[in-house]
Amino acid sequence: MTRIPFPRLISALAVLIIALLLVWGLVTPWGLGLDFANFYDIGRKTRLGEFDNLYDAWAPIGGQEPLGHMKFLGFPIAGYLYTPLSLFSPHIAIFVFKLAGSAAVVAGLALLYRQCRPLAARPETYLALFLVAAMFWQPFWTFLRVGGQTTPFAFLLLVIAHGVYVRNRMVAAALLMSAIVVLKPVFAPMAILLFVVSGNRFRLTALIVMAVLTAASLAIYGWAPHAQFLERLAMQDNRLLGPWMNSAPFAWISGLLIDPAIYGSDTYLQSWQTAPIRVLRPLTAGLVCYGGYLSLRGDLPGHARRQVMFLTGIMVVFSLSAVLWAHYLMWLFPVIALLIAGRRYLPAAALCLLALAIVLGLCQSYILLRQLELHVGFRNYANATGFGLVKSLPVFLILVVWIVWRRDIAQILRDPACAFRGQESPRIQQYIVDKVKKPAR
Repeated sequence: MTRIPFPRLISALAVLIIALLLVWGLVTPWGLGLDFANFYDIGRKTRLGEFDNLYDAWAPIGGQEPLGHMKFLGFPIAGYLYTPLSLFSPHIAIFVFKLAGSAAVVAGLALLYRQCRPLAARPETYLALFLVAAMFWQPFWTFLRVGGQTTPFAFLLLVIAHGVYVRNRMVAAALLMSAIVVLKPVFAPMAILLFVVSGNRFRLTALIVMAVLTAASLAIYGWAPHAQFLERLAMQDNRLLGPWMNSAPFAWISGLLIDPAIYGSDTYLQSWQTAPIRVLRPLTAGLVCYGGYLSLRGDLPGHARRQVMFLTGIMVVFSLSAVLWAHYLMWLFPVIALLIAGRRYLPAAALCLLALAIVLGLCQSYILLRQLELHVGFRNYANATGFGLVKSLPVFLILVVWIVWRRDIAQILRDPACAFRGQESPRIQQYIVDKVKKPAR
């Protein structure tokens, strides 16, 4: 196995750069009218009881203009999560929101490293690779540019849910997945998949939680906001969005089918313009699920089967979603972290594609996007399609690795260290003795 030089120095430099990125994003007053405004306004509407206007981005709030005009895509009852923000002035609230999101990112990364470290033969090398990958993975930092997001909290919950699910704590896993879906409805396909393949403890807990939340939401808000929410979700497939803004694996295709002159207009696409992507998304999700099914048919231990089911759920989310904002890609990092830790099982071609995907994570930066839009522009087919392809490649490449090298990944997941028990497997302990600690002759 390749050994990188000066792993401690590389780790220290990566930590320093990550810390500087966080501080820079916290102290810079970015995004007051962007994503932050979305959550701040929803919190104000919920606190004031203006439920009929919950999904009207232009409606006055308490007789005042809204802070922003972004469209809210969360469940109605999720509005109560944002009411604490509305108790502060926007400038204080945005700092608190960014700070909490940064803490969630750091906590999620620390927990994820702790879960995956036993799988690595050389912990120092793995720490260096893990931190460098996190540093390159711009979704962890671009959320600060838009004023903060709830994505970091979903990331932390996802990492925790991954651990408890693999350890067969199904009640806790169902509670966490329910919270994730309420926070980010884009996880609904994963929750449905886990509901189907998991045991009765998971199913019963999920049913009870969602039934209680649905009943409470209907009792508080009435039916009208829920109808607006469902209507908005149904329109996502036909939403006009520049491919350079969408990190979904096939979003770049729209750059070939849509006149660049209409980008920026408040319009929706025709069915023929979205037809290719509508076909490719479920086809890719089907390949992911079929690969998971084939893996489960093999002789896998219990923890490996649960790994396959949970990680397949994550990959289904990234296969099916019509819109993947750049910050959503932080949810893909648990897959990346496991592949890096178990890289000795993967062939060179898979590692090269994984490394390319991580490096291209830099192109998810909202700062880079704005500079390119300012100096290059995306108002022609070549630019719109070209940068759309670059934006889509990280998810696309990881999907390719996941589908093509399914058997190799199954070998990673069947390793006892993937049981997330916090200790190296006997296989890795022997590898360390034989290959790492034994002095060269």
